[in-house]
Order: sequence, then C-alpha cells, then structure tokens
Amino acid sequence: MLGAILLLGGLPFGLAIGGIASVPQAFRMLDSITEVTPSGTVTAARSGDAFYLLAQDDASDDAFPAECSATGPSGERLHIQGVNTGAFSSEYRGNDYVSIAIVRAEGPGEIQIQCVNEGGSIVAAPAFNFVSFFTPFFWWTIGGVVATVAGIVLVVIGIVLLVRRSREVAR
Repeated sequence: MLGAILLLGGLPFGLAIGGIASVPQAFRMLDSITEVTPSGTVTAARSGDAFYLLAQDDASDDAFPAECSATGPSGERLHIQGVNTGAFSSEYRGNDYVSIAIVRAEGPGEIQIQCVNEGGSIVAAPAFNFVSFFTPFFWWTIGGVVATVAGIVLVVIGIVLLVRRSREVAR
C-alpha cells in the first residue's frame, strides 16, 4: 500500500510543494525593490550582483537618461549602463515598471543610488536570480522523484512477496 501511495503521489507531491516553496523567494524579490528617486540603498551580497533601474512604464521613454548615479560601499562611483526596456519589468505599488538601466556591484555591501527624474519615480530591483528562485522547487522535485522510485521498488517487492505467498499456498 505504501509503495502505491509513493508511486502515484511522490512526484506530484514534490512538484506541488516545490512550487509552494518558491513563493517566499518571489516575495523576497518583491520586497527588495527600492525607490531611488531621489535616493535609495540596495545591498549586494557579492561582487557582480546586478540591480536594474526601472521607470514607470508610461514614463519610460522620458526616463533615461535620467540623472542617476551609484556609489559603492567604498565610495567608488559605479558605472550605470542603459538597457532595453524589455530586459526586466516588474509591478510595484500598483504601477508597471520597465528597465532603463543596470548597475553592477564591484563587491559586497551597500550601494547608494540617486536618480533625479522629472518623468516619475525610478526604482532599483535585483536582477532575477534563476538559481536562488528555483532551488527549492528543484530539491522538492528531486525528493518527489526519489519517493516515486522508492514506491516502484516497494510495489515490485510487494508483487514478488504476493507471488511467493500464493505459490506457497498452492503447494
């Protein structure tokens, strides 16, 4: 009985729990959006972390080149590079935002971003991190696969035991 349950429910359960486990990652990403008009601080965990500067969708044509500057943890000025508006988009406080620029951290620590923009607010959002977002889903799915394989093994063992028992009864 346990084998059949694991066989039929292992993978679907793993996929479902993995999907649910990814939800907190999505909320963490949304919580890390920071307004940078006129000024805001984002935190880089490591060198190379990227933060998109996003302008309201209806004002994005006028937004860049907005006057934005970024300062790293050691006071060094960071390069802000313009990007295609389709590179990243997000919803924040009921408004749609699209990417206008990106800034990359040169090391871990706080990055101070300042933007002066007449066309509306600008926010900074961390670039989508595929690995951290899908890691819980991956591990729960692997767990579901393992449970399914264990279910197959238990079902096979159960069938073998039933066949042996029925042969012993037949003698």
